[in-house]
Amino acid sequence: MKPVSSRSNVSSTEENINQSQSRSQGSQNRSEGSDEHRPMGASSTASPDFGGISKTLSGYADQAKEIATDALSKAQGYGTDALDESSSFIRRYPGQTLAAGFGLGVLLGVALARR
Repeated sequence: MKPVSSRSNVSSTEENINQSQSRSQGSQNRSEGSDEHRPMGASSTASPDFGGISKTLSGYADQAKEIATDALSKAQGYGTDALDESSSFIRRYPGQTLAAGFGLGVLLGVALARR
């Protein structure tokens, strides 16, 4: 009995796969007819239904728009609240606010002067 190398088994398997693929492609070409008279890129099969894909993508776009609108509303609400809180703090503590502003200005001036 002759030992069989694994390399020859692999190459024969690849040959069998290639032969079966070429046979299936040949039978498809025969069933579809000749492609010689069709424009490039044209196929004999019906085009896919893009209406379903369009509806799905439209649904996703609507969801994204709704989420973005909600996020914008929340951000505007937070900004308005922060402005109101700042205004009321400044009205309650005007001296401390001026001192804090002066201190931050000095710190910022020193930091920029070192450059």
